[in-house]
Amino acid sequence: TGAEVSPMTTPAMFLQDQLPKLAEHLKKQAHLTGAVTSESVPCDSGGKMDVVFNDKNGNEELDAGDSADITISNCQYDNFKMNGKMSFTMNSGSANSNLTASNINLLATIQDLKVEFNDIVSVGNGSFTMSITPVNSTTLTVDMQSPSLTNQVTQAGKTKVFQYKDYNVNATANATTSSWSVKGTVSVPTL
Repeated sequence: TGAEVSPMTTPAMFLQDQLPKLAEHLKKQAHLTGAVTSESVPCDSGGKMDVVFNDKNGNEELDAGDSADITISNCQYDNFKMNGKMSFTMNSGSANSNLTASNINLLATIQDLKVEFNDIVSVGNGSFTMSITPVNSTTLTVDMQSPSLTNQVTQAGKTKVFQYKDYNVNATANATTSSWSVKGTVSVPTL
């Protein structure tokens, strides 16, 4: 069902929502060029993210070449509870408090990222690129592409493994509406 495969887009949506917050935390830290710093960042509705930042050029901006390793612990996001690891490297652009201000492209990796929703537990592994492009001052286009992701879903005591190949999700959204398109191959186990 749709509920079983939809958690795979959760890491990209979560990362998109967290980029402004992570950029603000990076700005507040005193550090030197190329310094690696760490900070515990609370999730909005409970839980936390332990973040290790690498500000390659030392400009206190989350921009090209910078990276972060994130350990997510009991983080409440929308109706999901998340645990696991995520890392990303900024390929281009700059994240700030207003994502509609610049184009962003990054490479993200998830490792045993567990997303819980009601009685569904999804554990994802793999990597994806994400591009965030402003359409205007209130609307963004977000494109997530992955050559390969694995999603292990457990519901009612039954576990199924979904394989995503050449998977692409494109969304355009503002405060009131959104549109989505999905392309790629999903290997669905016998239901």
